Amino acid sequence: MRVPLPNNDSVTSDGGVIFDYDGADGNIQSIEQISTPIETHSESEQDLPVSTPASTSVIFLYIQMELCCQETLKDWLTKVKKPEVRVQQMNHIFHQIVDAVRYIHSQGLIHRDLKPSNILFDEQWQVKVSDFGLVLDAPALETGRSTSNPVGQYTNPVGTRLYMSPEQLQHLPIGHHSDIYTLGLIYLEMILPFGTEMERSITFSEARQSLFPQELDGHPVELDLIKRMLAKDPLERPEAKEILSLPLFDPV
Repeated sequence: MRVPLPNNDSVTSDGGVIFDYDGADGNIQSIEQISTPIETHSESEQDLPVSTPASTSVIFLYIQMELCCQETLKDWLTKVKKPEVRVQQMNHIFHQIVDAVRYIHSQGLIHRDLKPSNILFDEQWQVKVSDFGLVLDAPALETGRSTSNPVGQYTNPVGTRLYMSPEQLQHLPIGHHSDIYTLGLIYLEMILPFGTEMERSITFSEARQSLFPQELDGHPVELDLIKRMLAKDPLERPEAKEILSLPLFDPV
């Protein structure tokens, strides 16, 4: 991706070519070559002083990103409704999500906005966690060495409300265990196909009160893990590396 860094509305190269933006494809196109001074005249034919801007170089910022499939985990959840089909793939997918979160936490970071639409797949169907716009430095929170808005920075309820942990919703200090709570909601959504957005919202709301649908009775091991991840006390939630060590994920 080539991103131009413009100077006002247009950019002039050293050769005197004015460039402007083509909204259709984002490219910069040459509009005209300046070869003569510009003159303007009023109705009385009197010359007005005209200043031409000094030429500047065009500067580009190049952003290289990994190519991923168009389908996200949210799309997969919408498309794959049959429980028997989900069971064949969900633990393999969730294992990769947790492993990605484990790595994020190992780097001293908190994602804060995990959700199905932020979980991508590459062409080999490997999980890629995306959207780090709300990430926080966990060591800075623990030591108080964060310098910008030290209180609001880790108590403001930023993120996607439906997937927020209780401490995020209550404007309390957060840690990496907040991501674990969100993982519990995502895992719940992967096990239970929802017919409507309202059904999902109601199920999540009840799960926050430790009330779960009867359909989960057929998944006792998964249900036990979800209950632990959704513990109201952040310190009672398992670490990502502990989740990965469970026998539930041995075959993946």
